[in-house]
Amino acid sequence: MKKFSKGDILFSRTPTTPVRVTFYQVTRSTSSTCEVREIRKEIKSQLHDEQEVIPIKDDFSSSPLRRKILSTGCLKISENSHAWLWDGKSQWQTAIIFI
Repeated sequence: MKKFSKGDILFSRTPTTPVRVTFYQVTRSTSSTCEVREIRKEIKSQLHDEQEVIPIKDDFSSSPLRRKILSTGCLKISENSHAWLWDGKSQWQTAIIFI
């Protein structure tokens, strides 16, 4: 089981269209649980219907959530959403606002 450290950033993607990327930052961690808070994201670029996004560290947009770390090394955020350790690369999501 993967243990997360305070400050680690996780991300989740919706499994259906439209694709939405959500970033979370670890605020507290034990060997089996993790407390995370959703953080805001920055749009780096936008194509016609897609946005390239990155997280903004320490820019919290939610209350803390405590979740169990699964044996696969991710957190189950909700029934249809799992968060994985972010690799530092930008993520693509469906454009929320067309410019």
